[in-house]
Amino acid sequence: MAVIDINTKEERQRIIDDIARQAAAAAQGSQKMTNMSVKSVILNGDDITNIKDALLQLCGDDGRLNMYMYGDWKVLDELQKNDEAFSLLIIGADATQSSLAWDCGACGFKTCGEFNKHSKENKGRGTAQGGPSCMWQLQDFGGAVCSAAASVYESGVSTRVHTSFGAMAMACGYIDSMQALGISIGPWKYGTWDEWYNRPRMKGTFNMEDVQGDLMRCYPTLFSGFNGRGRPLAKTDIGWQAKGVYFKAEVDEEYENKRKGAGAKFGAKAAEIRAKLAEKKEDK
Repeated sequence: MAVIDINTKEERQRIIDDIARQAAAAAQGSQKMTNMSVKSVILNGDDITNIKDALLQLCGDDGRLNMYMYGDWKVLDELQKNDEAFSLLIIGADATQSSLAWDCGACGFKTCGEFNKHSKENKGRGTAQGGPSCMWQLQDFGGAVCSAAASVYESGVSTRVHTSFGAMAMACGYIDSMQALGISIGPWKYGTWDEWYNRPRMKGTFNMEDVQGDLMRCYPTLFSGFNGRGRPLAKTDIGWQAKGVYFKAEVDEEYENKRKGAGAKFGAKAAEIRAKLAEKKEDK
């Protein structure tokens, strides 16, 4: 009878990969209203490096171009530096066609036929996901992802659903789908909540000004005064009522130029990774 030591990196990685397989099965077997089929791939090792390298291109030199993506990159980077057990489960689908004939109108068209025609002629990629999409198909996709994430959570390891990892997997050629989300499986040691939500590895990366500025840009209504006056004041600090600072929309050429530059770098890196993956497939 063998004694299995689960405190080794190798055995922990085996367990993490088994949890990933179980989660993929949960996604495949989730209850669905439509005939949607989901795809799943499990990434680890050098493939995590590729996802990490692609992700960094969109974050800017210091991470401030996209602090949320940088947070995901930071965890992956430290996991690899510390040689910690970890895998990514990528779940993908194509919700751009409907076979229901329910004509519910949730997509914005009167009939499923009209939607399918429009989608076929106008299908494409958005910021992170593809579309346009049938709402019922998307609900089934969300249910599949949530079933997989719940399976990981019940296993007791750190986890979260990530738009960033799913988008990177599509861009780099790991999964052929119009929608994809990633599920982090691990690391082993932090429990199910702390690692991907409280982000302890990010401590000291950004200052208070960075964080407050990011929150004000992303969630301006949380920093808005009473709007009954027609132009609500911005709550910039404790003396906000006397400062006369207001929110407004404006062209930000500096940020836009940085964003476009980062997008070009990302496109080049993603193409490089896709070429490497294609070469590996040919070798097999």
